[in-house]
Amino acid sequence: MKLLLTAFEPFGGEQLNPTMEILAALPDRSGMVKAVLPVTFDGAARVLEDLIVRERPDAVLMLGQAGGRDRLTVERLAVNLDDASIPDNAGAMPRDVPIRRGAANALFATVPVKALVRRMQEAGVEAAVSDSAGTFVCNHVLYTALWLAQERFPGLRAGFVHVPFLPQQAAGKGKPSMPLSEMARGVEAAVRALLEAEEGDLPPRALEVMRERFGGDALIALSTLDGDIPAVRTVNGHYEDGAFYVVTHARSGKMRQIEQNPAVALCGEWFSAQGLGENLGHPRAPGNEAIAARLREAFAAWYGNGHVDEGDPDTCILRVRLTRGTLLSHGTRYELRF
Repeated sequence: MKLLLTAFEPFGGEQLNPTMEILAALPDRSGMVKAVLPVTFDGAARVLEDLIVRERPDAVLMLGQAGGRDRLTVERLAVNLDDASIPDNAGAMPRDVPIRRGAANALFATVPVKALVRRMQEAGVEAAVSDSAGTFVCNHVLYTALWLAQERFPGLRAGFVHVPFLPQQAAGKGKPSMPLSEMARGVEAAVRALLEAEEGDLPPRALEVMRERFGGDALIALSTLDGDIPAVRTVNGHYEDGAFYVVTHARSGKMRQIEQNPAVALCGEWFSAQGLGENLGHPRAPGNEAIAARLREAFAAWYGNGHVDEGDPDTCILRVRLTRGTLLSHGTRYELRF
């Protein structure tokens, strides 16, 4: 599981932005990438898209300042509209302009919104669901991330958390605020929930069986669609964190079919599932170092003896992010939602 966590630079005459302080306060951890976005409509969207393309995260959680709110708020949706009441940091002030012409009027967050709120509350932090991310740069980047998840990166989870002013920002303004330590604790709880979400809802015994059967080098049948015609083949797959990984070739039939339609099905030892396929790129590509090392180890019996040519630029890693499946084990049937 890889998480991209973003903050914003100061804007609107403020000398600081609490999201940058939160980002600095959170401990670095394996699988988490931190970044600060500019408060400009075009720049923030461009930087975010570049980060997603380069890092290939499983989830994106964006943080933004909402002066006037008195608690952490997890946004339920983003609207396809820029309607600024103040200029961004480049002086742009779009009014009544769609973010993506011809796209959906609104897109819903793909993170478990209520679950994140609950985890924040369990950490002792005031938190709530919000139904409006506004129409400034925060909403712009949330809509951008959700559009990218829908159109280019199937399986990507994206969400947004608005935070109040820090006490020093609110002084003399009559606005509510929240201490940095409290905000950081709430965001940390949300981060943990996301990092655990990939397999956290699976029954413990089902998760154990999945890892036992498929956590090494496992033969699975992978089905794709060639137009309207199903195509199936046997591949070596490795399961971890709610996904199967396959080392293959970008010009193979399955990869060409997945490029046209990412919906796939697969089955293995008393297990069948549906999911979304994605080309993660070459094993040596930036961001693939960790998973490539684990795949070399899992497939050690054949990986280095001519079956995989890492000198070929079209060698690639296929990830199938599972969405639902059925697992049978010793008379028990598990209906799984990933």
